[in-house]
Amino acid sequence: MERKTRKIFVLTAWIGMIVFFVIVVLLYSRALSVDNEQNRGWFAFDVHDLVLNKFVSKQSVHADTTLAFKAGQSVSVAVEGLDVRIRSWDSALAKIEWSYKGSKEIIADYRFRVSREDDVIKIIGAKENSGWLKWGGFSGGVTITLPDTADIDVEAVGGDIRIKEMRGTIQLQSIGGDISGSRISGRFDAGTSGGDISIKYADVSTLKLNTSGGDISVSVISESPTITARSLGGDIRLYLDKDVKADIDAATTGGEVRCYYKNELDGTVKESVIKGKLNGGGNRIHLRTSGGDILIASK
Repeated sequence: MERKTRKIFVLTAWIGMIVFFVIVVLLYSRALSVDNEQNRGWFAFDVHDLVLNKFVSKQSVHADTTLAFKAGQSVSVAVEGLDVRIRSWDSALAKIEWSYKGSKEIIADYRFRVSREDDVIKIIGAKENSGWLKWGGFSGGVTITLPDTADIDVEAVGGDIRIKEMRGTIQLQSIGGDISGSRISGRFDAGTSGGDISIKYADVSTLKLNTSGGDISVSVISESPTITARSLGGDIRLYLDKDVKADIDAATTGGEVRCYYKNELDGTVKESVIKGKLNGGGNRIHLRTSGGDILIASK
């Protein structure tokens, strides 16, 4: 009983200290704001203005545009702080929709532009002047809807990338975000720092995936794809067609490799290395990870 009473006393004391601190800060910031109306120096720090105007008071932007899109044209995307979603539709148009929200200062400083240069539609979203320390609470995304065949190049800083039902030469790069896709055809190259990569039903001739600090999970329906996948500190899971023909080269440092094609695999199978020909051999499948496991199986 005495121990329980002591815990209640300590908890009450902490709550009282927190309430007292909040009251002192609010009174001090209000006094500063009144005094600084007459004499605002470089050293003035208005807590009331900082909290209410820069973080609590938010604005939002919503807009879209539609452009003609012909065969042979491509899309280039470079955005900061936004998630990117790319999808296909049955139309000869490209529709770009974007929205974001944040403090008044951030919104006033953010620039989003859509332009066409020769055969390239360029989409750019970036801050003009403010530093990263002023980006608290900023969020948003851009959705790009295209005909199902297009070459696409995306660079996203601080956002995720999702792509669905597209065909072409596709390159995706993210810093601090995840990359996901489904029903992709053609040549596909994706890399992220600090995020995961997940690709489903990829009918590709060439697939390159690279992540630092994340996992890779991919299912491929191509009969003889060329695949390169690398992860630093994450697992790699590769699901292939049961009749796929490939030369497998998979190895891990600090993990194990499992392959469920052992009867069809002619080569070396060890705890951390698998190397050999699958179903007689074909294009190269190269898998590497440090500190993670590798799984190769039929889907």
